[in-house]
Amino acid sequence: MKLFQLYAYGETGLVEFQNPDFAAYARACGVDGYRVEMLEEFEDAFRAALTSGRPTVIDARITRWAVPHYNPSPDGLIDALVEAVEARFRD
Repeated sequence: MKLFQLYAYGETGLVEFQNPDFAAYARACGVDGYRVEMLEEFEDAFRAALTSGRPTVIDARITRWAVPHYNPSPDGLIDALVEAVEARFRD
């Protein structure tokens, strides 16, 4: 949502949402849930989902670089760079 707000209005609604753990929600609802952050983890989770025959949620934690259609302006690109640097120092 923040990316859309930056793209459409040039600013955000001054809110920061943290994504919940969708995999945990899925498991709480009785279905399989996987949280992945790397391609290799996704491949394993996807393989398990296909073979399980059960409803499955894969919570793929991606960066804004993976959502280019909301990021066509140089301003959005700069925001993405700042976010990446901040995340690197935060970890």
